[in-house]
Amino acid sequence: ACKTYLKGRELFKDKTKYTYELSYIYQIEGKDEDIAKEYLVLLESNPDYLSQIEVNLNNLFERDKNDKLVLSINNIVLEKVKENPNNNSFNELYLWLLMQKNDYQGAFNQAKAIDKRFNKGDGGVVFEFAENSLNSKQYNIAEKAFSYIVEKGKDNMYYEKSRIDKVACLYLPFMDKPNNDKQEIDKLKNEFSSSLKDLGETQNTVELMQNYAYLLAYHLNEAQEAVDILDSTINMRQVSMNDKAKSKLMRADIFLFQGDVGQASLTYSQVENDRENDVPGSQAKFRHAMLPYYPG
Repeated sequence: ACKTYLKGRELFKDKTKYTYELSYIYQIEGKDEDIAKEYLVLLESNPDYLSQIEVNLNNLFERDKNDKLVLSINNIVLEKVKENPNNNSFNELYLWLLMQKNDYQGAFNQAKAIDKRFNKGDGGVVFEFAENSLNSKQYNIAEKAFSYIVEKGKDNMYYEKSRIDKVACLYLPFMDKPNNDKQEIDKLKNEFSSSLKDLGETQNTVELMQNYAYLLAYHLNEAQEAVDILDSTINMRQVSMNDKAKSKLMRADIFLFQGDVGQASLTYSQVENDRENDVPGSQAKFRHAMLPYYPG
């Protein structure tokens, strides 16, 4: 069957003919590298197949217990990149493969190279890489990638989100640690403060403000400043009702933490009544029901 398809490809003079049929045969035979080569031929003729090829390769990688296939295909694609340095699709596939084998530093270098060579430095590829790194908890490399975009200046379309997510690269690992020293806390506070000063208090920075309030209340004993920040988010016109409810719940928790049970009870009641039929309302109801436990 394989020889017949290859002969048909030869007769049609179309090297992409029967790609999926051949790939299916190679899959049955366990010839994963031959599948990869078929995909590269397809990608060379049509860059729009990149996302689908990544999905198909990922399915192969899930069966590969020792990561030998990832390394093998990585080398095949690298050779293609060297042979076709001006083919953006091969470069982007190589970037994706570097991430699959957890070479995030190499992937960052590749993303920057693509950004400069093919995307006129718009930062889009680096931003996508940074978001993927952040989601994979590769906080150090994600911070470097977001910093790369921030350095492009405020005119860059990814500037604001990169500035916000750069803080997340510090805040999330900070929250995962059971203990943090004063130097780490002060560094994070400065990052929050400078970012909000730069971006302003807007609907886009609400989560940043909420996280800053948490840091102030529970790590710096600055409860009133934390409440003031949360009040600012609550009073914004364009903030979603869910975000306002979240801020009110945080506000009530801080009151409770400070021993002001009356204010905590009042704020829980507001959320419970305003968001009666959704998740924030249920959370408020539960916390309100637990409230007598603390003074008792």
